[in-house]
Amino acid sequence: MTDHHSNAATSADDAFLAALVGALQLNADQHGKFAWIISHLSVGNTAGHAPSIKRFWGSPLVEPAPCISLKHSATPPDLSPWILDPAAVPVPVFSVPLLPPPTPAPISTTSAPMGPSGEISFGPLPTNAIIVPQDYNYHVPSPTQRGPYYLVTRGLDIGIYVGWEPTTALMIAVSHSIYCRVPSIQVGYIHLNVAIKGGRAAFLP
Repeated sequence: MTDHHSNAATSADDAFLAALVGALQLNADQHGKFAWIISHLSVGNTAGHAPSIKRFWGSPLVEPAPCISLKHSATPPDLSPWILDPAAVPVPVFSVPLLPPPTPAPISTTSAPMGPSGEISFGPLPTNAIIVPQDYNYHVPSPTQRGPYYLVTRGLDIGIYVGWEPTTALMIAVSHSIYCRVPSIQVGYIHLNVAIKGGRAAFLP
């Protein structure tokens, strides 16, 4: 015969265990292990009736408390922006090595020095030289053209020329070419006539 007081105590124990299990927020596996432990502990309990496992086992699990939502503040916090001072950060300078200018092809030319007597010193003629004939009408600038004047006695052509550019055009990549600077057209005329008469002026193809 069941005592009314015992039934009331059992109901209170069941309610306590059910609330305890729900407060622990156990998952299904942990919930089963907890019920198994309680059932084994209640076997040796002779002081009173063990609480009904089925009653609190069937109690619904208490859902976990919802997460606390963080509200987004429309006003940003007063934080100093993380901006680097341009003056404090050195700007790397990439040094590009300057390449030396390409070395032009050597021009085999000779500036013929004048001897003590004012004559031009000539070297031996190359094998491909063509001696200028005596009646050759070489180039002479106009008397109104101002110097500097250059005399070319061996090159693609011979004559007296004004300026360095026309002179070098007759000697570029021409081996054994000979030139010299003269103070006037008249001086160049005299030296060139002497070179032609002596067979020293030549075309170098």
